[in-house]
Formats: sequence, C-alpha cells, structure tokens
Amino acid sequence: MGDRPLALVTGASGFIGRAVVDAAPGPVRVLYHRTPPSSGHPSVHGDLLDPKADFAAWTHEVGRVLHLARPAAGSGWRRRRIARRTKAATGRFVAHLLRENVQALAVHGSLSYGDRGEDLVQTSDPVRPTGYATAYARGEAPWREAVDAGHLALVRAPWVLGAGSWFDMLYAGPTVPVIEGGQAWMSIVTTDGLARWLWTQSEARGVLHPPLLARVRQADFAMTVAEVRGVPTTDVGAAILTARYGHDATRSIVASLRLDDGHGDQSEGEPARAALRDAVHAVVASRS
Repeated sequence: MGDRPLALVTGASGFIGRAVVDAAPGPVRVLYHRTPPSSGHPSVHGDLLDPKADFAAWTHEVGRVLHLARPAAGSGWRRRRIARRTKAATGRFVAHLLRENVQALAVHGSLSYGDRGEDLVQTSDPVRPTGYATAYARGEAPWREAVDAGHLALVRAPWVLGAGSWFDMLYAGPTVPVIEGGQAWMSIVTTDGLARWLWTQSEARGVLHPPLLARVRQADFAMTVAEVRGVPTTDVGAAILTARYGHDATRSIVASLRLDDGHGDQSEGEPARAALRDAVHAVVASRS
C-alpha cells in the first residue's frame, strides 16, 4: 500500500466485522453508521446509502478497504427497495475506489450461487442467488462488474460460525434441528479464521473462496452440536422453518453449498470434523 498504510473496515459492528478489526495486523480506520465502535481504533461516521456520502473522508490516507457493510431490511419488499439503493451507492463507492487506486475486497455471501445440491461450487460458477441473497446480489452488482473487469476482489463467505451468528438463531434452542433430512451441504469457516485470512489477501483480485474449517452434511453438523450441547436432535421441515423465519430465510437455511476452497476433500475428512467439534465447543462455551 506504499505510503498509505491505513486500512478502512466497513461493517465493523457486525459479528464478522468485529473479528476482522480485532485481527488487523496494522493501523485501521472503522466506518460506522449507527453505533460508534468500542475497538479503540480511529473511526469515521458515514452511511453508504447517503447520496452525499463523503467517500474522500472515509478513504483519506487509506490504501486498502475491507468492505463488510451490507444494508439490510426485514421484509421482502423492503429488501428489494434497499437493494436498488444499495446498487446505486455501491456503484458510487466502487467508482471512487478505482479512481483513487485503493485496493479493496468485499465480503458477500456464498448464497449468491443458489442451491447447488451435490455440486462442488467453483469461484467461476455463475450467480443465481437464493433466499436473502436475491436482494443482496442486486446490491453487489457494481462490485461484481469491477471484479469481472480485473479490479478489486470479492469473497464468497460460507456459513461463518461464531458467537452472535446464525448459530444463535438456529442451533441454540432446546433441541437441534435436522433440516429436511439433513442432506444439504454446509461449508463452514470460523469468524476468527475468516478474519485472519482476509488480512492475507492484500493483493487479491477476482472471486475468492476462503479455506474451510469443514464441509459436512447438515445432519452431521446438527449431531455435532447436539453432542456438544448435550441436547437431542429433532426433524424439522421447510414448512416449520417458513412459519418461524419466513420464506427468504428458509430458502437460505435449506440451500446446499459445497464450496471448493482449493484443498480438495481435506475439509470433509476426520481432522476437519474434529476441528469442527472444537469450534462448536468454543461457540457454546462463549454463550454460557
């Protein structure tokens, strides 16, 4: 980054963003929208969706951006509306980064690939989003266009396991769900592992998949959680999930994604399963 050693992290108040800031190997500036960060790093207030957002102030003396901010909304029609605004805002932000020659990497969900069944999903595979990612994929379109042109980088993050994640919503109840037979693939990383790896991608371009902690069937993951927590499993169908979480969330939850992280079947072996058990132990202990 030459004479601009500062890195900007957006979305730093999220459970992944906090881990990314904590793992930073050098000076960091944190962009916040609503809640000032407690990390102790210098911060700047801003809203990506503001048409008058001062990108120059955000990136002053910044040589690198890790972009984790993702505008969200509760209902389907609100997500569609915010997706349009996000696309326009992201377009302005990307144009600024390219104009100022700032190296940047965005983290978006692997659900942009859609439900892929048994396929081993490559970084070159086309986007066909499912669930929540249907709206998010619209908003990230300018980033994909910049990546396709040979600029910037885009990380397709899989299931990110950590305190404050989807784990709390799905796997912390009195029973652990085995969803629709449990045959969907889950490609899993930990928050800390993903955060540390992101900082190693300083010169990256294109679409990236992070190294996986483990790649397992949902039933195997559920059994691991049940064993660690000492609670039973229960069979759950899509209708129950839809009633509980809504249509988009259910489509996201049941999607099968077997991401290729460049390490062959390593993430499906017993060492990976042992590492997964350790990670689940750590998450469960952090919630106690």
